[in-house]
Amino acid sequence: MKNRIIMAVGLFIALVLISSLVSAEGIIEINLLVFSSGAVAMDYRVNDGQAGIYSNESGSYMLGINDASGAPLWKRNYDLNFFKLSDPPRKTEYEIITEKIPYDSRMYEIAFYKDNEIILQKYLDVCDYNLRCDKKENAVSCPSDCSIADYDGICIAKEDDICDPDCISDIDCAKQEKKQKEAFAFTSIGLSVLIVALLVFVHRKRKRILHLIGKAKAEYERLVSKLKDMGKPVKKNVRRR
Repeated sequence: MKNRIIMAVGLFIALVLISSLVSAEGIIEINLLVFSSGAVAMDYRVNDGQAGIYSNESGSYMLGINDASGAPLWKRNYDLNFFKLSDPPRKTEYEIITEKIPYDSRMYEIAFYKDNEIILQKYLDVCDYNLRCDKKENAVSCPSDCSIADYDGICIAKEDDICDPDCISDIDCAKQEKKQKEAFAFTSIGLSVLIVALLVFVHRKRKRILHLIGKAKAEYERLVSKLKDMGKPVKKNVRRR
């Protein structure tokens, strides 16, 4: 029992370490649609890619990402004036915010604030550790459940000897395809040689069998002829008086 507990703890630590290593290369994409009326729509996705470069603003709106204890991991302020830069400038009903942030496995919730009050909050549902690659899980957000070789909706086109089926072009897929073609060619050649060898063997055996059949037939005919000769009546010499 003690050994099982130690193994379970070791496995959990290994998964956490793997998660932190893989996730360090990933990003979380957040898209916000902020209306002047105060309504907000948000969508997020953990993906593989490069994080965006930005400069903070001093506005009344703020986007923040916290861990499970509520401690901030990332935040940025926005000065949204709902004006479109045109000539002349005109008022708009909404503003679009798009962020690409380095992903951290400790990320637990995304919150959008106005004047330090939360107007929208979403909990990250990107890994449930059930050993099945489902929901919003992928190889970046949940390496314990998903691998690069799974159909998880993201393409990780890196030379890592793993073919990602989500990629249109992946050098590892090309390598695997080449290996499969070479293996198929070698297998085909081997089968061809084996078939030829079997045909030669059968042909030789056939000739041998035909030769034996011919000999047996000749021997049979000789025996039949001999038996016929043995069954013929013997002619007697007729004496003349």
